[in-house]
Amino acid sequence: MAIGNWQLWLSATTCMVARAETRVACQARVGHSDLVRHDPALNRPGGTGPHSDARGQHNEQRRCRALTPDIIAAFVAGGAARTSQASTIYLHHFHGAAARVGVTDTAFATRTRHFVVEILAAWDSGDASQHIDWAQALYDDLAPHALPGGYPNPIGPGQSVQADHAYGPNAQRLLADNATWDGAGMFSATPLPT
Repeated sequence: MAIGNWQLWLSATTCMVARAETRVACQARVGHSDLVRHDPALNRPGGTGPHSDARGQHNEQRRCRALTPDIIAAFVAGGAARTSQASTIYLHHFHGAAARVGVTDTAFATRTRHFVVEILAAWDSGDASQHIDWAQALYDDLAPHALPGGYPNPIGPGQSVQADHAYGPNAQRLLADNATWDGAGMFSATPLPT
């Protein structure tokens, strides 16, 4: 079921250009741009955005090089299909100094300018499946337009191909370091490449 008004939340790290591009695209697509909102709470320690009181959460994530009309259309359709007022689409702009780090300087290999689309299904109670299905549907809709891989932290345990791309040429070094320092597999919150 679709839930009333929705917003695409932008963190402060999302540059003004990204916000302007999104506003223009949304204006062209749905006739208004007030669904795009910058949330200063996302930039404060402990800031959690509109889902802070939700009991259940499921996160999916995609990366895209630019905010194309097809990606904006997927945002609009995903927002209209939301199954909970607490569910949110976050857009983070990866650019600047982080994009100037060498590919092999850290485990995270993707160092080109791009956008991270974080799809957060959040709900207060009831059956989780409809909310998880909503996030998965938007994740699937963005797939043809997405870059391979993703930011490692929100990659799910069933997304080993994304994890492989996220670490790129650093995968084998990371696996060797992990075997040395975490042979028991205690640190498993972030999926490792295969």
